[in-house]
Amino acid sequence: MPGIGLMMIVKDEAHVIRRCLDSVRPFVDWWVIADTGSSDGTQDLVRAALAGVPGELVERPWVDFGHNRQEVLDLARASPHRGAGDYALWIDADEQLRDLPPRRPDLTASGYHLPVSYGDARYARLCLVRLADPWRWSGPIHEHLDLPGATLDSLDAPGVLVRHDGARAGDPDTYRKDAALIEQALRERPDDPRLQFYLAQSWRDAGEPARALAAYAVRIANPAGWDQERWQARFQSARLRERLGEPVDQVVDAYLAAYQACPWRAEPLVEAARLERSRQRHEVALLYARAAAALPMPGGEALFVQTSTYTWRAWDEVAVSAYWTGRYDEGLAAARRALAVRPDDERLQANVAWCTQALAG
Repeated sequence: MPGIGLMMIVKDEAHVIRRCLDSVRPFVDWWVIADTGSSDGTQDLVRAALAGVPGELVERPWVDFGHNRQEVLDLARASPHRGAGDYALWIDADEQLRDLPPRRPDLTASGYHLPVSYGDARYARLCLVRLADPWRWSGPIHEHLDLPGATLDSLDAPGVLVRHDGARAGDPDTYRKDAALIEQALRERPDDPRLQFYLAQSWRDAGEPARALAAYAVRIANPAGWDQERWQARFQSARLRERLGEPVDQVVDAYLAAYQACPWRAEPLVEAARLERSRQRHEVALLYARAAAALPMPGGEALFVQTSTYTWRAWDEVAVSAYWTGRYDEGLAAARRALAVRPDDERLQANVAWCTQALAG
């Protein structure tokens, strides 16, 4: 059975690194970690957490994410601990492995996506790659592993839990710095769809909605790249238009355009239903909410799935608008489905009570 080597780059992660390494240790056989200039004792914590597991900690100057990750990948390929068929597991210090399987999965593909959870969002990420294959890291930030024609597969477990409480999260200028790096990279590759998308994401997270909206428009206009990034650009644009206070009709149209572009994603329908409900257009809101509730939660082919949309929010919108249109049976059934997911939510409890009272006459 192939071994698994842990690959990481770290800097000033003393407050989170033990949590990460404790979660990963049962799953890996060896490790290569590069420290890029920690001054908080991260290095000693890494050595202590992985004591007894073969591996090496190296010190490297910081260049950018893609460059430094590639250095680790090159070191891993030359490591004396590496077996012929071994895989590299990539994880960040503010993340944890969870739901470890009782036995290691059989690994035969060139790379594997693992399920990732970050707050309400779910998506799949390429985390596990075969070291014998010529994988390379690409991009200065929001970097990704690249190997044209690689055979890829997905694993249901383990999963990755993103905490986003590492060193980068403590820098208030993180996203502005990210945007500057991406803009520099775009001067060399102006049509790169991934860079275009993450420039928009960076401006959004930096609290610059107008700049983000302009950047999303560039990504939407580019037909290349992953269609889910392009769809997210449409959906996030609609959300920003709402945040910027554009007329409700225009915002609803933007959400519906996002739905039209990907009719198996329910998120835009729920937002459209919410807006129509907020202006008492309950028949229209119910139409959108029913359509959203009928859609199953997407799998690993989808980017940044909002799980609450599929588990309870669509049913909540059905419940409220069904009640206000006199469809109390439908409203009660939907309200109960939403409440089953969030049993301590007082508003959802009240929805069940209102529908029950209406049916009792």
